[in-house]
Parts: sequence; structure tokens; C-alpha cells
Amino acid sequence: MKIPKNVNVVNDSYRTLSERAIMLRNTLEKLGYNVEWGYYDRHTVTVNGDNFLEYYPIPVLTVNGICDIAVDFLQVSIDGKLFAAEFEEKLDFAKLKSHGFECYGVENYLESLYVPGMSFEELVQIVRACGESEIGVAAAFEGEPLTKEILELMQVFISMGTHTEAHSPIDEGDETEKNALNGIDESTPAFQVADALLNE
Repeated sequence: MKIPKNVNVVNDSYRTLSERAIMLRNTLEKLGYNVEWGYYDRHTVTVNGDNFLEYYPIPVLTVNGICDIAVDFLQVSIDGKLFAAEFEEKLDFAKLKSHGFECYGVENYLESLYVPGMSFEELVQIVRACGESEIGVAAAFEGEPLTKEILELMQVFISMGTHTEAHSPIDEGDETEKNALNGIDESTPAFQVADALLNE
């Protein structure tokens, strides 16, 4: 049997994508993060203001239940969720808006709540009026960013306290749930540790 040329092209492309995802996973695990990952299809990305549905599966890494990192042919994106009631207080708009920032309701995820150029105050008003209990927040790098850049952006999501699954906010007195975050210490950002690892 002869392997068709287009199959080889797809296979080579996926090999590169898989290698990038595995390298990122290994770095995250070396830093002490708990990483679950798999391949998921029907991922939607925004291209020139339009939704582009990817029928092909891409690797997605879930880090400590805090955020998802999708390693794509077009970009690397980080997604997390915030409770609508905490959105205004926790969103780090200044750091996210320069990274292909997207904001959407978790239930109606194809409808963007944010339009480039919108002010933080305008976004907060839209979130208040949308009726969603959870708000999805995403940021991305086009192409193939450095691992350090991904870790720096991931640190923003950690600082905001995003989550990936629907659950109640962690009670300050609930040690069990706090320990589930695997002892993430915001005073020692992951990217500072990564610098030493990547320069070994």
C-alpha cells in the first residue's frame, strides 16, 4: 500500500504539533504543575473577526484545573473561566488585551462579549447584562511562541484565579480545595523558575 502524499503532509504536521505539546507538558510537569492532556476537535478560533471551526483535533493541556492551553497550527491560546460576579475584580484587562484577548459567556460561547478597542468599563457593563454566571477568558500568541512567553501569560491566569470546570469559588478556609491547586505560590512566578530550566 502506498501512503498518499496528503496523508504524509498531515502526519508530518501533526508530528510537529505533538512534539510542541509534549515539550510544553514536560516543562510544566518539571515545574511541578499537574497536567492533563488530550486531543480535541471542533475548536473555534477567531480569524480576522470571524469564527473558524477546526474540524481536526488539537492537543489541549489542562493545568492544575486553572486553565487550558491549546496548541494549534495557527496559535497557542490559553483559556480560563471567571465567575461573572468576580469578573470586574479579577480580570487583568491591561495584561490580556495585547494578546488576542477574547471574552465570552460559557453557555453561549460563540458570541463574543469583547470587541477590540472596547474599554474595560464597557466590557464590564456587557458582562453584567449578558446573564451568564461564568465568563470565559482567552488570550493567544500567533504562530509558535517561546515556552517562556506561554508561561508568563499562564501566570496572569493563575493570578486571576481562573478555573476550567464549573465549581463554587474556593472558600478561604477550605484547606482541601486550596491544596488541590498543588501549592502554587504566586510570589514565585512560574516563568522565573522556567528561565533557569530553559537555560540549563
